[in-house]
Amino acid sequence: MELENIEDEVYEEFLDSANSFYSGDLEYHNFGHVLDTFEAADELIGRCEVEGKDVDKEVVAASLAYHDAYYHKNAERFGFDSKEDLSKEVARKELRELGYEEEFIQNVEDCIEATKHHVSPDEDEYEEIVVRAADLSGLKADYDELIENTYALREEYETLNGEKPEFEEWFEGVINVLDHYGSEMLKVT
Repeated sequence: MELENIEDEVYEEFLDSANSFYSGDLEYHNFGHVLDTFEAADELIGRCEVEGKDVDKEVVAASLAYHDAYYHKNAERFGFDSKEDLSKEVARKELRELGYEEEFIQNVEDCIEATKHHVSPDEDEYEEIVVRAADLSGLKADYDELIENTYALREEYETLNGEKPEFEEWFEGVINVLDHYGSEMLKVT
């Protein structure tokens, strides 16, 4: 992966550490999604730099590497309220093992928290905004990619829940999700 605004050393350690927490059995929330979010974040960070807005690239890289860790696991079975809470725990443990300080780890957890469906990032926390926008980048894709991602998410739902929703019901849910996220103002530049 060739990124212009995030240095190799910044993200390679996190990607190496996080890779094992993703399942290739999932059609969307797999390690390919993580790599896609890095590319989207790299572009957003470049825009921020042009605007003179300082973004901690290391926090963004760590957050994206772990933001959907163990997405294929049932978070509630492990005592967590959400998949993001489980991902934050994975990030915390891994980052401590890698020797990162608590303030850095807390910033990463805040960015992962900002990816929750009904949580809005703080408007002055550029790292949170970049992470959320990068995570949602697959929904802002061109029409063909959006359709491909929508079908992948439907297949993934079946993989995780053992049932495939009726297309009309699924499509209505997609429209609601797009409406929710489309109404957000994620402004960094």
